[in-house]
Amino acid sequence: MLDKDMWDIVSAFAAVASFIVSLGALWIAISGTRSSVSIAAEALQSARQANDIALGRLREPSIVEYAFRQNSEYFKFDFTSTSALVVPLKNALTIHNTGKTNIESIAIEAIGVEPFTYLLTNPAQSVSPLPSVNMDVKLRMALPPDGLAHIDVRKLILEYLSLLEPQLSFKGDVYSTSINIVLAPKSINESIAIGASSQHTKNDRRLVAVKFIPSLVNTAEAQSVLKELEAQTRILAP
Repeated sequence: MLDKDMWDIVSAFAAVASFIVSLGALWIAISGTRSSVSIAAEALQSARQANDIALGRLREPSIVEYAFRQNSEYFKFDFTSTSALVVPLKNALTIHNTGKTNIESIAIEAIGVEPFTYLLTNPAQSVSPLPSVNMDVKLRMALPPDGLAHIDVRKLILEYLSLLEPQLSFKGDVYSTSINIVLAPKSINESIAIGASSQHTKNDRRLVAVKFIPSLVNTAEAQSVLKELEAQTRILAP
């Protein structure tokens, strides 16, 4: 027979083992509860997403980006002669649909950037304040994913220069100005243009440089372009 001391030791070990088994059972129960809660939460999230899709609240972001790098010659325009105003799409921006939706129009904002508007013969004397222009460009046909579009900028730039011209003293001299042109696409399923968030693209704005003569905006060629209802576009399917 076991003496009393040995029996006490065995009883203590049995109590510890029982405690460990109880902790294990409790951990399994808690883990099972957490798993059930997690599964239920995931199911609820999926149901909400399905409901949002059905109601049109969840959408693929509409994303358009410029097709060329910032330092490209494509972002330099010369409006010192009326010859720049005669040929459609000679002065154009090329954009790329990098999203997954069909784009039907582009809302464009052109914002003057200080202190980069000045008389070429006196760069130290900058002009301010500078105007901004908003324009909705309706594409001739839907721009599909991975497609390219050329957008004629004659009307956009002339509208900007028309607002800037009254501030310029030397109407027949050559000036330079820099304009930040920001794109906000509108898909065929949207009622208004919604620009993509910065997490989707940082390539939806460009700084363009325009060399111009202020008196150009008053020529017959410029007035003809300004009277056009829409900027001309050309779609290049992928």
